[in-house]
Amino acid sequence: EGFTWGMGTSAYQVEGAYRADGRGASIWDTFTGANTVGMPGANCSYCCTAPPCSWNGGMADKGATGNVACDHYNNWRSDVALMQSMGL
Repeated sequence: EGFTWGMGTSAYQVEGAYRADGRGASIWDTFTGANTVGMPGANCSYCCTAPPCSWNGGMADKGATGNVACDHYNNWRSDVALMQSMGL
């Protein structure tokens, strides 16, 4: 009693829409080795010498990216309906 459940997300882990609507490159894109060539904000000066960057050796699942993720960008209506059904 007196406890309220909530929900949180991490944009990179749920959004998807890798190249939709002018989305810019993120540090996670370069970390995972996603091809950022031509994306706004793509700057490989801090991670490699030329795009696309290779995946970071610290990744546990090599080649896993957030390019699609949970695809909340395209499924937000059903995601919101699910959250409403859960009382969030």
